[in-house]
Amino acid sequence: MKVYPFKIPKKPKENIILQIDKAARFYDRLHQHEEIQLSYVLSGKGKLVIGNTISTFKPGDFIAIGSNLPHLFLSPLDNRESHMISIFFTKKSFGDTFFENQEMENLLPLWEYLPYGFKVGKETQVIRRLFAELKNENKFQLFIKLLELLELLTQVNKVPLVKSPYVLKINKNQGERLQIVFDYVMQNFQTEIKLEQVADKIHMSKNAFCRFFKQRTNKTFFQFLAEIRIQHACELFREQPEVSILEVSTQSGYNTLSNFNRQFKAINQMNPSNYRNKLSRNF
Repeated sequence: MKVYPFKIPKKPKENIILQIDKAARFYDRLHQHEEIQLSYVLSGKGKLVIGNTISTFKPGDFIAIGSNLPHLFLSPLDNRESHMISIFFTKKSFGDTFFENQEMENLLPLWEYLPYGFKVGKETQVIRRLFAELKNENKFQLFIKLLELLELLTQVNKVPLVKSPYVLKINKNQGERLQIVFDYVMQNFQTEIKLEQVADKIHMSKNAFCRFFKQRTNKTFFQFLAEIRIQHACELFREQPEVSILEVSTQSGYNTLSNFNRQFKAINQMNPSNYRNKLSRNF
């Protein structure tokens, strides 16, 4: 996956950037930026890639992305509207030692979470209200709201998005090859994908491709493919509870139910039936 170094546009002496994204899809290229990103999703859904981990996003999600953590939001092609409000800032936006002052001690645990990225475990009315008010605030009030939000984030349940701080080190050529693989998988994961097909896309032998992919993502190609498919299955269970497990399996790219069950349990630590029952209890 090519990581695009991305510069958040800002005016001279502007230290907090408020960005409102409203389109069919969010920026869907894997990219990274120095700024910490705090985002609230108002509408839209899809797959969320943070580092080398695949997750999902949906309306009501609050997502925090640490400095230089590679990420992308991938909405389905038929998505009607994606709407997200984001705040961007760095730890040095207000001076090199601003967040090291004694008055900021309450925020110390938060800086330990950010390199992993995280979601807030459960949507809160307070976070929704804060983001709803942001677009009407002047720069001073935006600063106050940011501090209020940071303090709130120290108190809520946080779900890390990657298992360990992630650094992606690839050159331009390697990145372009991985982006081809990534795009191909996202477009074709619901059908059978053979290793030869993928390797041929970037003009490699099967063995060379397997080494190449593992060295740069810390997982095998088929681990990556399974995560994409099982995340899609989880989305189907949440959105279409009446659909049979066999149908979910087929729509997620599995030819046999036994293989689907095995992969699902390996990734989610429970079988599909238990996962669906857990969802129904929560609603």
